Amino acid sequence: MNMNYIKEIAEALSDNHAVLMVGAGFSKNAEKVAVTDKKFLNWNELSDLFYETIYDENGGPGKEYNSSLRLAQEVEVTVGRPKLEKLIREAVPDLDYAPSELYMKMMGMPWKDVFTTNYDTLLERAADKVTKRRYNVVISQNDLVNSNDAPRILKLHGSFPSYRPFIITEEDYRTYPIKFAAMVNTVQQALLENVFCMIGFSCEDPNFINWIGWIHDNLGKSSSQKMYMISVSHIAEAKRKLLFERNIIVVDLQELWPTKSVSARLSAFFEELKLRVEEKNRKDNWFDYGKIDLHHTTDFSQKTEIMNKLNESYPGWIFLPWKMKNKVKFILDKLEYLNKFEDVIFEEQVNYMYEYVKLLEIAGRPILAQVVNQFWEVLVKSDEKKIENGLNDKLKYKKQVIYLHLLRSFRELADWEKYDICHKKIDTTILDYDSKQFLSACDCWRYLYRFQDEELRSELESWEVAEGDVYWPLVKASIYALVGEVSKADGILLDTLILVRKQLVKASGNEYLSSIEESIVSLINFIRQGTIGGNRIESTEECIHESDVSWWSENDKYCLYLNADEKNKKTFETKHNFDLSSTYTMHMGCCDIT
Repeated sequence: MNMNYIKEIAEALSDNHAVLMVGAGFSKNAEKVAVTDKKFLNWNELSDLFYETIYDENGGPGKEYNSSLRLAQEVEVTVGRPKLEKLIREAVPDLDYAPSELYMKMMGMPWKDVFTTNYDTLLERAADKVTKRRYNVVISQNDLVNSNDAPRILKLHGSFPSYRPFIITEEDYRTYPIKFAAMVNTVQQALLENVFCMIGFSCEDPNFINWIGWIHDNLGKSSSQKMYMISVSHIAEAKRKLLFERNIIVVDLQELWPTKSVSARLSAFFEELKLRVEEKNRKDNWFDYGKIDLHHTTDFSQKTEIMNKLNESYPGWIFLPWKMKNKVKFILDKLEYLNKFEDVIFEEQVNYMYEYVKLLEIAGRPILAQVVNQFWEVLVKSDEKKIENGLNDKLKYKKQVIYLHLLRSFRELADWEKYDICHKKIDTTILDYDSKQFLSACDCWRYLYRFQDEELRSELESWEVAEGDVYWPLVKASIYALVGEVSKADGILLDTLILVRKQLVKASGNEYLSSIEESIVSLINFIRQGTIGGNRIESTEECIHESDVSWWSENDKYCLYLNADEKNKKTFETKHNFDLSSTYTMHMGCCDIT
């Protein structure tokens, strides 16, 4: 579960909805830069210092049950506020230490804001060394004005060298909501809107307890944003239950990395976060208009390079997310323009056709008839000229893949004469495993569409898939279901579902495996619901792994689009508004761009 929590924090970071709270415990990760025996004290050690200041060894009530805030209050009353602040400075040797690499890793993450109850300046100094992000530092309420144009470091309890008061005594905490109302509102707003990640923070700060109590009182625990406490060591069960009651989830780094040191655990945590954020961003930005320089005049080698980059960087969904479909349409419209393609040398033609059919496979779109004919003519002419003999193995393989996709196109176009000719040109000795499976699927579809029942059943029975494969069994099962062999289909799907889930245990969040699981579960349920007596609740399956892309949601959008009434829309539309401005709308497929 701990790794799932890290995934959830990473997703919030990617969506710019994660806030960090840094407590005194994290200051122990700073690097010493001066010759000193001073160290950063935690709350218990600071309480000891306060106690020893006002009580002798035998004259006091005992340390164990004394409140840190009460002891600080007694120090102020007994020896004065200046002495109290001097003790704080001794407990927090700010300038004797510098931010370590851990600080840089932490501040390099895309936090929306960073809150801290620490007095030291380690966070600010670390932020100065982070080149890819800029932080505004807020040390007083006045600094809040116009501060949200960048992520902020908000010093909630005062800051060295001189911003006072340092919030430490019972009276400081009692009057805080009144004297620092703007700070309180800022924190509460952040708690309302963002996932909270706490590090080096005990979650026992009275102000913090009041803030989350206010959230729960007004929204209820079930409607509140998630809060995560990052712990470098195991936490007692009693405290864990108390935190759970406060809606705080403990992320136990010792459980994840038991053999690592404390600093190594934190480093591993930040590295894991970074990897997951980058992976999420890569998926979300798989198709970025700004990075694609494509025009009708772009030459074929450049187009091939663009398609190759898209194909190689595809996240792995077995169905293209709906939000990507119009983006892909944008590029395919330009790629379908094949003027003077016949003038390009054959090697470039093969590379272009190969990347093109692979991109269309990702997009889930058929090859247009005119493109099919152009590609077919290129390959037929190459055979007539016997160019095959001069090709290297890589180009020979690509040529075979192109044949496979043309084979499917001829079947979709019901051009059985060319289908049979194309089928004879396929050399199975050159094909890899997936290409051979593709050919087996094509043969099954051929027999299905030609109503050759015996041949189809024979092909299905002889169709062998590799142990550990989770995609092609899904395709095979879907064909079994189409011909009424529902028990065989159900058996294949259940076996494959078990295998997928075993793989997902090791690769939680893998988009390819998650989308396979969703597809298998949906197909099982469709089969069972279509079978007599198969619509009972206990006979349905459910996905147990979450994914960024939902098959059900994508299918609903697709069906809605197919069932929508087609309206005669102009390509461009201008609407004049009452304020004398104008709105320009371009209609593209099912989406409008304004």
